[in-house]
Amino acid sequence: MADRIRIFSNGDQYRTWQHNNCDRCVKRPTCPLEEAIASACVRDGTIAQDIATRLGMPDDDRGRWWCKELQTWGTPEPKPAAREMADAGAAELPGFGGES
Repeated sequence: MADRIRIFSNGDQYRTWQHNNCDRCVKRPTCPLEEAIASACVRDGTIAQDIATRLGMPDDDRGRWWCKELQTWGTPEPKPAAREMADAGAAELPGFGGES
């Protein structure tokens, strides 16, 4: 099992993170990083090291408060499976293709 780390020492740090990042991100509510953090909050408070690295924690001081994958404009990047299906010529269903 991968190493797990605690990225917040209390609920205030979690709420600050949410305010600075997830609350402003266009990937919400389907972001796997947000899902991992929320899950940690109701479990043991730890996340997998690979998720922490994607967030920019704990090595990067900036990462303590700013997500490396924060996207505040445009539409979210399609997930790898959606990209593969589009490349294979699969039809996009209305409401699922990211159209405005």
